[in-house]
Amino acid sequence: MMTKLINKRIFGSWYKDFIYNFLGFILIVISQQVIIMPYISRINKLIFGNCIIVFTIINLFSYVTGSALGNTLLVRFEDYKRSQQKGDFGLFFILIIPLAFVIGVVIEMFSGINGDDYGIVTVLLILFAWRAYSGAVLRLCRNNNGILLQGLLYLIGSLYVVSIDLPFENIYTLLFLPEVLAALIYIMYFKMYKEYLSIKITSNFITTFKTFCNFSVQTLFNNFVAYVDRFLVIPLLGKEYLVTLFAITVISKCTAILVNPLKNIILANLAHCQSNDKENILSELIYKTKVVAILIFLITLCVSYLSLYILYNAEFYNGWKLVPLVALSASFASFAGVYQIMAMKFLDSNIVTYISICRLFIFIVLVLCFTRYFSLSGFVCAIALTDFIVLSIYYVIVKNTIFVKEKI
Repeated sequence: MMTKLINKRIFGSWYKDFIYNFLGFILIVISQQVIIMPYISRINKLIFGNCIIVFTIINLFSYVTGSALGNTLLVRFEDYKRSQQKGDFGLFFILIIPLAFVIGVVIEMFSGINGDDYGIVTVLLILFAWRAYSGAVLRLCRNNNGILLQGLLYLIGSLYVVSIDLPFENIYTLLFLPEVLAALIYIMYFKMYKEYLSIKITSNFITTFKTFCNFSVQTLFNNFVAYVDRFLVIPLLGKEYLVTLFAITVISKCTAILVNPLKNIILANLAHCQSNDKENILSELIYKTKVVAILIFLITLCVSYLSLYILYNAEFYNGWKLVPLVALSASFASFAGVYQIMAMKFLDSNIVTYISICRLFIFIVLVLCFTRYFSLSGFVCAIALTDFIVLSIYYVIVKNTIFVKEKI
């Protein structure tokens, strides 16, 4: 009876948090993937191919910097609370800014953007990273209204920019205004953010910096595997397959993005939960995640077909047979993501880093082998098989370490 009451109390709160986070995330995903990207694809296919690469790099940067810093905040929150110290995180974010200028130069060199676009892309790198980190602060403070408002502001900005008919040379401005509007959340909740942007160096600085670096490496490998297909498909199969691959995987990647609020809520709530609740919470969490994984497969399958037919109809004939594999991959990846959160919280963060490195190696080997004989079908199959192997690795580790520790 006590276990049921604990689970009802904890998961009841989590469901509410998830609904708000899901709505906030889905508004941003709709803005980017349903409004802005299809709009660009209709303008010019060559421009669209270039935008896919630039947009992917910006997203990767935000995950590796802003999201990793946000996860570090959620994991290290209790340590700062116990020591009654505030600081470090503002300094870490300041260090991200010069890195954005460097990545902007790399994008300019390899994607062929002009000097004017360099400035916009560099600011986008910073704004994307800020949105990722600020979202973690909102979740930690359980400010659900702020999360939803941030998504609404992004949607309003997206609808506006596609309605003003920008010329080709200002195409990256389409992403600029929505990000600026979403950043207004900082002004609206300044007092709340102030605590988590202090540049004061505390006694936790070194340990927190190491955790941040570990999470950044893990995020880089995980997301590089998730997005490396867009970089590898050109040398392996040719440019003509890039748009097709984007069209059939865009919904699965959106699904992965939408799973992020669930993972972040789990991490944020585990930061507050009592040690004697952990075993019950983890057991219930694994059961519920299985249900979510099945739902993700069905949703990704149905929505991918609709997206392919409505938004990217020109690629429907080439891609419809591969959609089930893509949906299966999304299901595996979402399940593995929850196990990863458990490992991040309760195990040595280096373990997650090693798994991330193995994941990248496994994917490259599989994609080189499968693509040689099965072209794009082999490419997609390699993605799904990699996600299944990673899920299996996390399952074995979590089952034989975390639960064993809890029983002991």
